[in-house]
Amino acid sequence: MSGNSNNRGYSNGSQKRPHTYWTNAHAARAATTVHEPKRVLMIAPKPKRKRDYLAESLENYQRQLAELRPFESIRGPVHFTIRTSDGKETPFKANSSELIYALRVNIKKVLNVQPSDQKLMLHASILHDRQTIQQARIFNGAVVQLLVKTNCNKLSYGEVPLY
Repeated sequence: MSGNSNNRGYSNGSQKRPHTYWTNAHAARAATTVHEPKRVLMIAPKPKRKRDYLAESLENYQRQLAELRPFESIRGPVHFTIRTSDGKETPFKANSSELIYALRVNIKKVLNVQPSDQKLMLHASILHDRQTIQQARIFNGAVVQLLVKTNCNKLSYGEVPLY
């Protein structure tokens, strides 16, 4: 070999080692680096189709109506429906300034369900006794769900008789 340091590994001095950019350090760094593709964020939601608007449930429609006309029945009677869990619907009429507790007492007279066993719901929210019918946003044509609490005793499972 000749003593020329530029010709490493080559027997004759006419050929030079080609210049390479990648060294061992570069190769090691490139092997450990993970390149992920850029993610594009969607700014605008997908527009609704006609069938999406038609598929809205009746309760959503009633909720939208209640938001559009919040002061519809400030005074006077309100006509609404009580729907039980078995699907039975009973029409009711009450004054908008009446308390929900008074409505529970009327339900006891008509449907024979104790006020302590009643849970009234409108638009997926529980109606509390101290609210008035207007504060609870019960308007004309609203459907109030009546859930009845039931006692689950050991007799129904056949373990312990109750006397």
